[in-house]
Amino acid sequence: MEQTKPKRYYSVDYFKYFCALLIVVIHLKPLKYFSDTLSDFSINGIARIGVPFFFISSGFFLSKKLYAKKSVIKTYLLKLLAVYTFWSAVYATRLILIEIKNKSLTLSFLKALIIKYFLYGISEHLWFCISLLISALLLWLIHKIRLQKYTFLFSLILITAACVFLTYVKTVTKVFPALEGLSFEHCFWLFRLLVFGPCFVFLGDFICAKEEKILSLKNKLYYIFGAALIIHIAEKSFNYRHGDNLLINFSLYLLVMSIFFLLIKNPGKDGAGVSIYARNASAFTYYSHIIVLEAVGYLSDSYLIKYISVVLITLILSIILTKINNKKLNYVLM
Repeated sequence: MEQTKPKRYYSVDYFKYFCALLIVVIHLKPLKYFSDTLSDFSINGIARIGVPFFFISSGFFLSKKLYAKKSVIKTYLLKLLAVYTFWSAVYATRLILIEIKNKSLTLSFLKALIIKYFLYGISEHLWFCISLLISALLLWLIHKIRLQKYTFLFSLILITAACVFLTYVKTVTKVFPALEGLSFEHCFWLFRLLVFGPCFVFLGDFICAKEEKILSLKNKLYYIFGAALIIHIAEKSFNYRHGDNLLINFSLYLLVMSIFFLLIKNPGKDGAGVSIYARNASAFTYYSHIIVLEAVGYLSDSYLIKYISVVLITLILSIILTKINNKKLNYVLM
């Protein structure tokens, strides 16, 4: 009996690289070259789809294997842990070298790095790995106890609770004095690790489970995307005018979900094997762009030139690594 080949979603790979570029936009702010207003609107608007999209796609593809009853969770978590540990070591080495250069290296500094590894991420963007580890484990447990039909409900509860809590965190601390010691930074850290990741990973699981029903909507998916985009722009415009630029709100949830709908509807083609390069470039760009920025930062004071330099260098390096195709190297790098 001939086995059916698993469906490939090349468009998701291409869009993941686009999302990696958006994340670099958030950190480098290249649109400041043109306008501060345009830059602020972009980094607090459309550029914010990057990380949620990574979480949704991770949940979607992990769920493909979980629904097929494949024993993948151990392999998945070990691979993710290897990537996280490697890049943590890279950024930790950079910080230690700076301390040595300044003759200020102390035992307490090294202890702080270890705490960051387990709780925050040694470099701020590495929180993604910790949150994905937690989210993947939670998703596996949900499948294990057969509650996967409720993942969309869990996702909605998480996103609603997060939006409300982050909006009214100052009010909450007044109503509940026991929470007085919690700063917005503490709350946002907990939110990113325990809410942000699971919310979108669970959404990816829901999309995986309901893929056939979603695809049956056909061209209506474009209307869903259009409505989500209009809501997102309207919400961001309102927030911008009122000085309220929270890093997540409900319109972002709708927008990323509708984009993923369109991508699975239009899986694309893999001309000349480009999708593997896009997939590897997205991961390598995300993990390496902070350290690459520091390496090229002296070249210019221009935000735009820095952005172009980082994008080109990370792309070239990822292409070289893909060409070399060293399994051990790729296992920890991307």
